[in-house]
Amino acid sequence: MDFKCKMFAWVTRLISKGLNKYWAPKVLESFNEVLGTTFNKDEMYEIYDRLGNDINRKLTEQFIESGYDMALLKRM
Repeated sequence: MDFKCKMFAWVTRLISKGLNKYWAPKVLESFNEVLGTTFNKDEMYEIYDRLGNDINRKLTEQFIESGYDMALLKRM
């Protein structure tokens, strides 16, 4: 769980903002491979906005436990 939380805390920023157009898709592909997910760039922006930089660890854990249900990240 800790490893997955750290992936969302740290790597989502790189994919969303920190890397150029060459590297961002490659890191996103690796991210998806490691976690067994199929996130796209738009989903990464949303994930980074809600979970990046470990802003909400409890929500990150809920997101992981839900099987990565994007509905949990929608703002109410």
